[in-house]
Amino acid sequence: MAPEEPSGAVLVDQTMIADAARLLQNVPRGGGFVAYLADNGLDPLLTSQFVIRQRRAPVTNAERLADLSALCDALLLYDKLYVLRSETPPDAAGLELRTALIDLGVVEEIDVSAHGPAIAGELVAYLGATGGAAASPLLEDIAAAVRGSLADEEQPGAYSRTTSIVDAFRDGLEGHPLSGDRHAEDSLAAIVRPIVRDVGYYGSGAVLGAVSNIRTFVYWRLAARLGLPMYPSTRRLPSYRALTDHVDRSLRERAYGAVAEAFHTTVSEVYETEATVPVYLPPGAAIFLDTLRELRSVPDTLVSVRKRHEGLRTAFRKLQVNSAASRTLGELHRNRQRFTAVLAELRLPESATPGTLETSIDLLPDVVKAAANPLDVAGYGENLIRRPATWIQDWWRKRPYRLAFQLRDQLLEIANYQDLLQSATGVHISETELRAYAQLLEEDGHNPPGRRPGPISQVETVT
Repeated sequence: MAPEEPSGAVLVDQTMIADAARLLQNVPRGGGFVAYLADNGLDPLLTSQFVIRQRRAPVTNAERLADLSALCDALLLYDKLYVLRSETPPDAAGLELRTALIDLGVVEEIDVSAHGPAIAGELVAYLGATGGAAASPLLEDIAAAVRGSLADEEQPGAYSRTTSIVDAFRDGLEGHPLSGDRHAEDSLAAIVRPIVRDVGYYGSGAVLGAVSNIRTFVYWRLAARLGLPMYPSTRRLPSYRALTDHVDRSLRERAYGAVAEAFHTTVSEVYETEATVPVYLPPGAAIFLDTLRELRSVPDTLVSVRKRHEGLRTAFRKLQVNSAASRTLGELHRNRQRFTAVLAELRLPESATPGTLETSIDLLPDVVKAAANPLDVAGYGENLIRRPATWIQDWWRKRPYRLAFQLRDQLLEIANYQDLLQSATGVHISETELRAYAQLLEEDGHNPPGRRPGPISQVETVT
């Protein structure tokens, strides 16, 4: 299914919505969360594996609050949030926030089963080309798992390695996604190759780590195929960013050269128009919780918050539409400046820590050479620069804008919401839990992205 209004839409991680809803209802954490899912119909065999994974990286309300904060930002900015229809948590029917978002038409479940075979092919082609002999016996299981995970209908069968991965994916279970190293020579390999290792541990909790990394890969490739920005959960953000940043960094020099030639300008101007832009969104989570405290109704709160910030969504949609119609890089640059000026007008005194507005260079399916490794970044770059100038211009103008946040900054923000959260929902997050979550981020190396290199080294500002 192709989204009807991609200019105002985003592909959202189902985990983000589910965990935000669970926070508002004070769903148990840690071992209690496993028991809660079991009571809501989680398969007993998956339950035993999930227990093992929760010991290493338990779900906490601090993480859920970070997801609520990210979700509220998306609700302020985007008209439509798309989630995968095939991915439905066992407790979905009881999650009030998720149900309200769907009933109000803000969140739409989409059927992406048609993309399953192609994405499965991309993953196994990459693993087959880079994983060596150890990967071969597992490739068909992995391909079948990806196809089954995105299928629009349940696919019954005897319990096996494939069905366990499919069930865990469709139930929205998370292991501990590998964040890789954002600055590694090949972040793609650091995140994707361990899928083979973890799938090989079928029957243990390790397979859920494979599920999380498969889910990251699937979301990444779906976003490229749908022409949408991707908005991952906080647990998936580091691994997702490592993938996209690695590709962007690897292709940037060649892509910028091709774009400069297509637009009859200089590489320096391309760098200048791509400089990161700080954006000061209204503090979405604080606005949502404060309104919820007053109205005491999740659906009414969503309607109120969305209505009050309709102008922001209109401005963002206009940015995408005008950028797609721009004739020059200068027009693209001015469109961004106009959008940040609108944000400045809407900015509240207590505005949140800024994120950044950016576009990225991604691996588009129609540029991949037939019969080649579809994730061969170097080969992709060679194909890209051979594209006609008109194609390159059209691609460059239509890349979706996305918001990027630093998890450490998000953590500082949510630390300010403890009292507001408790007064609005009765849920208390202790300082100990916040510190433990901060330590987990530190240990996992969730570092902020670096600035784009090039002639323009400073972040663009709007006065």
